[in-house]
Amino acid sequence: MARRNGEVVDLWDETLFYLKGLPSGATLNEFLLRDFLDGCRGNEFSEKEFNAVVNRLQDTYKMKVPEGSLGESIKSVTTTELQSQEKTKRDRKSKGYSYFSKLDELELDS
Repeated sequence: MARRNGEVVDLWDETLFYLKGLPSGATLNEFLLRDFLDGCRGNEFSEKEFNAVVNRLQDTYKMKVPEGSLGESIKSVTTTELQSQEKTKRDRKSKGYSYFSKLDELELDS
């Protein structure tokens, strides 16, 4: 069972919300998805619910969702990527935009 702003929401909807916020070419694995779903939101859901979401991504949408790990997620962002993201964020702020991406919006909401 997932919650957003105190409201009960479907775990699948939260997964789609996460996927929409990913930049093009971003790494997707079970570790990062689980980290977003239960860490970012403070959600509590069963392993069965989570596995159903992962199976749906793999079976219905033919997405590869490897297990992943914290080490892999740290290595997935290079220094050059991070600097590029920071420059883009500063450029967008100077043009009057509030958020760099959906993920930044989530950080502000949490």
